[in-house]
Amino acid sequence: MSAPATPSASPVAPLLRDPVGAGYWLWIALGATWVVLALRLASAWAASVEQAHGWVVPLLCAWLMIERKGTAPVAEAAGRGERRASAMAVTAGLLVLVTTVPVLEANRLWPTAQWVAAGGALLVSLGLLVCAGGWRWAGHFVFPLFFATTALTWPAAVQVPLLQGLARFNAALAAEAVSLLGHPAVVQGNLIEVGAGVVGVDEACAGLRSLQAVWMVSWFGGELLRLGAWRRAALVICGWVIAFAGNLLRTVFLTWRIALEGAENGGRWHDPAGTAAMVATFVAVGLAAWWLARQANVAPERRGAAPQTGVLARWVGLAVLVPLALTEAGTRAWFGWHERAGASAQWELRGELAGWTPLPISERIRGILRYSSGEGMSWTGPGGARQAVAYALRWEDAGQLDLAGVGHDPTVCMPSLGAELQAELPAETVTVEGREIVFAAYRFSGGGKTQHVFFCVWDAFHGRTMRERGDDFLPAHRLRRLADGRRRADAAHVVLVLQGEDSDASASAWLHETASTLLRAK
Repeated sequence: MSAPATPSASPVAPLLRDPVGAGYWLWIALGATWVVLALRLASAWAASVEQAHGWVVPLLCAWLMIERKGTAPVAEAAGRGERRASAMAVTAGLLVLVTTVPVLEANRLWPTAQWVAAGGALLVSLGLLVCAGGWRWAGHFVFPLFFATTALTWPAAVQVPLLQGLARFNAALAAEAVSLLGHPAVVQGNLIEVGAGVVGVDEACAGLRSLQAVWMVSWFGGELLRLGAWRRAALVICGWVIAFAGNLLRTVFLTWRIALEGAENGGRWHDPAGTAAMVATFVAVGLAAWWLARQANVAPERRGAAPQTGVLARWVGLAVLVPLALTEAGTRAWFGWHERAGASAQWELRGELAGWTPLPISERIRGILRYSSGEGMSWTGPGGARQAVAYALRWEDAGQLDLAGVGHDPTVCMPSLGAELQAELPAETVTVEGREIVFAAYRFSGGGKTQHVFFCVWDAFHGRTMRERGDDFLPAHRLRRLADGRRRADAAHVVLVLQGEDSDASASAWLHETASTLLRAK
């Protein structure tokens, strides 16, 4: 007599026990780790032209991980030492992320917070990969993880000297080239002056914008073509040289056209020349990568076995996902609650004052400063001996605080216009509609005339002047933004410039009279 038939197991039973599959928990956790970071970096990518390429980096990283997974060496079960190292890396990385993500939420353009958070994500990712297939297998995925850092903002210690150095070097070389073409040119700061006008060399003309994009494209091209380490480094260096050369040619061309046609007609070449330089740069980098690939002998890569993961992978993945979810939910709740209680007192210029006329702000300036809204006004005194301009620029969106920071104060901007700082004067306090505005005061000299510049960085969140503009951008202030639950910029620049007045006392009196009538709360 035969035994009763055992009912066959349902094909959906494994899915009910583990609907995702043990191995996939690791990949889900790895993806979630970087999604949490990318949600904050998106503000930097949207706010900064230099980081606009960041939008494609996550997609390229995902593609590189898939490609590397197909050519990975044979995966091995993690030994005891590897499991211990994996647990330490995941734990350390999670601690970094849990503590840094709220700080990054409040300071999305702060390079330090970006790099620290990315370091935490790298630790978590490496720990997960070691858990999945051992050291050798995890090492195969190091490059895609490194490539993710190309979406981060370069630290100020690198960016500022590079920007200033390239701008001045670019201007000097371009002036020499235009002079050799028969149009004498003189360099003043970041300005190239020819007989028919002036060309300003900002970060776009200096090549910084394309440098960061070329940095990303060069590394991706080296991976795509399977170049060796030395050839990849050579491609990156070639990319930088090509980017600078392209922007130098652009500056020479613009200066030459202005010398021929004048500033008004020559300016129409600005955008077409910029686009042509950018396209030519990427084409040249692509050709350099193709040439380097032709010289290399790329060995075919073998396909390795998939990692053998089990119950451990599921629990490690969940151990990463749970704290990440709690951190995301807690961060959103904290800032959402405080956002509704902000003071938000902004300033704008009155448009109906006698003698003052609207002063259009160029799209180029708007592109550099990236403010949310603003207006400018100009004034000419009797006889034309004194002239003045006033600006009120507001930063109101999330992640824009650093754009409203000390990097664009008069001590940086005025010298780039050819003015020389003569003295930093005592601060001036003006009361407007019951609020005290503290202006930093400077005296410059340029073009044979004296310019008094009065400059204020306004903290709209607290309804006051930022006490010390330098201190407000130190780490302690970044942490105060977290404690305040403040993630939007809520800041403004109020700038008044008087030209043609030699007396500091008279300029001070003019400021008090003008600011109280020209400004109004918004």
